[in-house]
Formats: sequence, structure tokens, C-alpha cells
Amino acid sequence: MTQLTPRYEHMTFASLYDRIAPLVYGITRRVVRDPAMADDVTRDVLVELWRNADRYDETRGSVESWATTLAHRRAVDTVRHNARTVDALADEGRDDAALDAAQCQNLHQAIEGLGHPQRQAIQLAFLDGMTQRQIAEMLDVPLGTVSSRIRDGLHSLRHDALGPR
Repeated sequence: MTQLTPRYEHMTFASLYDRIAPLVYGITRRVVRDPAMADDVTRDVLVELWRNADRYDETRGSVESWATTLAHRRAVDTVRHNARTVDALADEGRDDAALDAAQCQNLHQAIEGLGHPQRQAIQLAFLDGMTQRQIAEMLDVPLGTVSSRIRDGLHSLRHDALGPR
């Protein structure tokens, strides 16, 4: 770990783990939503940080920011991988549950019918796997605004794509 920065030169893997694991776990847990899977992703991220310590560039940010970026990316990759696996299994025997062409068209039109702020917030949350807090920071808007955009957008999608309930 001596490659990271003089501030961290005394660190062993155990001390890195103790210092950064709670932060990394919190991010991975929010994204993957499964404690066991979050543990696995956290372990993988910390091992990767340790193995690639020589690639850390102090001028680009703190070790914590490097760790959180890597953790978020890994967690999103894990969710996407698991979604593809589930989708493949579902495709084998559940054609009746798939959206038909008309439903897909309705959903597409409903998404296109959303205002830009709602569509953007929903895409960042559900397609990019970002948290509402991350979206708020990225768009430089209050967290409550992001929550409202997502809630209102989902309500519109349900109403427009599925019809009133």
C-alpha cells in the first residue's frame, strides 16, 4: 500500500479493509440490495484496490473516492450480470409473461411522453443504477426534487402505459 500516498504507507490490507470496507459496503448494499452479494462485491473491490494500489493517482482524488467509484461500478455490473442471468432463465419458459409488441410500443411512447427532467431521473436511476443522492449531486438539484421526478414519472408511466387502475 506504500504506493498510494505517504498518508497510507503504514497500512496493511487489514487496516485498509477496516478503514474503507464500511463505506464500500454501504454503496454496494444500496445498489445490489442483497447483503450476501454486497459482501462479495465489497471483498472483490477491496482486493482490487489492494492489488492495483500502484495505479492510484493522488492528484485525481482521495483513496475513498477511488474506492467508492470502483464500488459503485462493480455493484452496477453485478446487478446487470444477474439481470441478464435472470432474463435468460425467464426467456426459456415464460414467453407468456413477456411484453407483447403492443405493450412495448405503449411503454416506449409513455417514456417518450415524459418531460425531460422525469425521463432523465428515471433513466439515471433505473438504467444507470445511480442512487437518488448521486442523481441530485450530478444534476445539482435538491434530493427531494429527484425523488419527486422519479415518483411522478413512474406514476405517469403506470397510467400511460398500463392505463388507469
